[in-house]
Amino acid sequence: PSRDWDKNPLPPDQMVATRKFVNDIAGSQRLLSHGLLRPNLGTQEMDEMERQVKDLKIDAWKMYTGAELGEKAWFMDDEKVAYPFWEKTKKLGIKNLCVHKGLPLSAFNEKACTPHDLEKAARDWPDLNFIVYHSGFRGFDFGFQRWIAHGRGQKVVDKKTDDPQEIPWISDLLRILKKNPQIKNIYFELGATFNMTSSVNPVLCMHMLGQMLQVAGADHILWGTDSIWGGSPQSQIERLRRLKIKPELMDKYKYPELTDEIKNQILGLNAAKLYGIDPKAKRQAIKTDKLTLLKQEYRQHPAPSNTQYGWVWMDDGREPTVPVGG
Repeated sequence: PSRDWDKNPLPPDQMVATRKFVNDIAGSQRLLSHGLLRPNLGTQEMDEMERQVKDLKIDAWKMYTGAELGEKAWFMDDEKVAYPFWEKTKKLGIKNLCVHKGLPLSAFNEKACTPHDLEKAARDWPDLNFIVYHSGFRGFDFGFQRWIAHGRGQKVVDKKTDDPQEIPWISDLLRILKKNPQIKNIYFELGATFNMTSSVNPVLCMHMLGQMLQVAGADHILWGTDSIWGGSPQSQIERLRRLKIKPELMDKYKYPELTDEIKNQILGLNAAKLYGIDPKAKRQAIKTDKLTLLKQEYRQHPAPSNTQYGWVWMDDGREPTVPVGG
């Protein structure tokens, strides 16, 4: 996020232009696009909000409560700062609110990255969907990844515990849902979080998914990769396809089985439902679109480059650059 779009690495106009570029090439709908919403800029953001909906025809909002634009960071349950925007988005017909939670990235206000403000907001606005990007995961507080788990402003000190089910900040969100079983409009998005947990601590990943299935339900978990930082998402897709929760964990903690049907929900069917997409109709449309034809042509004469794309860290003694976004 940024105050001025010309200083933003991926402003909403560019995202929408990319959506159009890909969909025009394909001849079918392959992409949707976020808009970017900054309630802490105040009432001036209302006009920009309307422009993105009416002119750009965005499909959902992406927000960063920890971004200290304007005077300060903000919170989803702030009745003065945030609630006028929730009222406005209802009138504009955009009901999916995607919010960066967790992963302070050494750049965001740490407290504002926690998910505690979602409890009241979700209760007060049951007609809106609160899609929690990164599922609120704080990140691993050790080694190279430590910079991801810390931010600016008021520091958040987590209780030390040996409980294998405790996952920094995700557990806070799970506790909110346990306390409020009537809340059905909070969704866990797995971008970056699945990649980190499944590669660094697979058992923690099993605990995470097991508890999400237990508490939120299989239809409230959405796939995400953050592949802009990690390169091609194929390895993450393969990991989820192969992942099984250990039988001993299922027995001890009563986790549901992570079935192929549930994985299909996570990998796309849940998001399709939220965005009003008919998967069968869309699959039928892409069978004959241009990208499918290009894929078929390539398969006749495959020539993979094996080039890997993504954000690469070289340990040359310098501090890492801090990505803004997520």
